Amino acid sequence: PAAYLPLNQEVERCMSRLREKPDNLERYIYLRNIQDVNENLFYAMLIRHTAELMPIVYTPTVGLACERFSHIYRGALRGLYLTINDAGSIRQILDNWPYDNVTTVVVTDGERILGLGDLGVNGMGIPIGKLALYSACAGVNPEHCLPVHIDVGTNNETNLDDPYYLGLRQKRERGEAYDDLIAEFFRAVQDKFGEKVLVQFEDFGNLNAFRLLSQWRDKACTFNDDIQGTASVALGGLLASERLTGRSISD
Repeated sequence: PAAYLPLNQEVERCMSRLREKPDNLERYIYLRNIQDVNENLFYAMLIRHTAELMPIVYTPTVGLACERFSHIYRGALRGLYLTINDAGSIRQILDNWPYDNVTTVVVTDGERILGLGDLGVNGMGIPIGKLALYSACAGVNPEHCLPVHIDVGTNNETNLDDPYYLGLRQKRERGEAYDDLIAEFFRAVQDKFGEKVLVQFEDFGNLNAFRLLSQWRDKACTFNDDIQGTASVALGGLLASERLTGRSISD
C-alpha cells in the first residue's frame, strides 16, 4: 500500500482491531502474531497500553493459552525447544539460536504451570510471556532474551492422548538422566553466552524446584521466580506497609 502510517497510528489501528476480538484467547493469538511479524509494533502496543494488554500477554489469559498451546501454535521461531533426547547435543543446538548476545534466559520444564499442573511443552507460553513483559516493562532488549522449554515428557494424560500435542509422548523422566540434562543445559548456556548469563527457573514442580535452586545457585547466575520472586514481592509489600503504617514488621 502507498500510505505510510506512523508507529503511534499503527498502534491505535491494531488496538482497535484487537478490541473487536470476541475473547481474550483470540486477542492473545492476535498479539502473538504481531509479535512474530513486527516486534517493534508489538512492544509499542504493550508499552503504551500496558494495563490493558498485560492480562492478555500474561496472567490470566496465558494460562488458557498454555492449555491450548499445541492447538494454536503457528510455527514461528519464538524460543528454543530442547528434549531429553537431545542430551549430549545441547551446546550444538544453542548455536542454532540467531542471537549471540543473550543475557536473560527463562526456562521451564512445564511441570507446574501456574495452577494448572503438568502441561509439558504447552508450558512454553510462560517463558515467552514473561520475557515479553521484561522487555516492555523493564527495557530488556528482546534480542537479549531466550525462552527455553526442556521437554522430559509429561504425566498429563490429556496431553498424551491429544493428537495435536507437540511434546514428547512419554511419561516424565524422574531419574538421573533429568539431572544430567539440566547440568548439561547450564554448562551449555554459560559456554555459549558467558558465565554471567541469567537463567531463571520458571514453573518447575516442587519435586525439582528447591533442589535445583540449591544445586545451581552458587554455580550460576540463577534464581527461581516461584520461590524467590514471589517471596521478594511479599517482602516488598511488608516493607512498604512499614512506611505506610509507621509500624515495624515485628509489631
